[in-house]
Amino acid sequence: ELGTGTVEIPRENLSRYATELNLDMPAFETCMQSEQFKKEIEADQQAGDRFGIDGTPGFIVANYRVGGAKPFSFFATLIEKALEEKAQK
Repeated sequence: ELGTGTVEIPRENLSRYATELNLDMPAFETCMQSEQFKKEIEADQQAGDRFGIDGTPGFIVANYRVGGAKPFSFFATLIEKALEEKAQK
């Protein structure tokens, strides 16, 4: 099911997901066929690979790599830790 972990999404399933999300289907199909954003997507994937991010969502906070959805409190704590480490240098 969409949104329940890391999955490979076959192209044939994307239309079904788009329909479930009530997307504008003619615009969706036009976009998919044109591959208008393919280069941007590939560049983002390559950037993620360089930083060791292998999923969505993925974050870099200072020198820390964070994979997966986390609550605000997690990020607040991580940012405070990074600021403390920077102040000690």
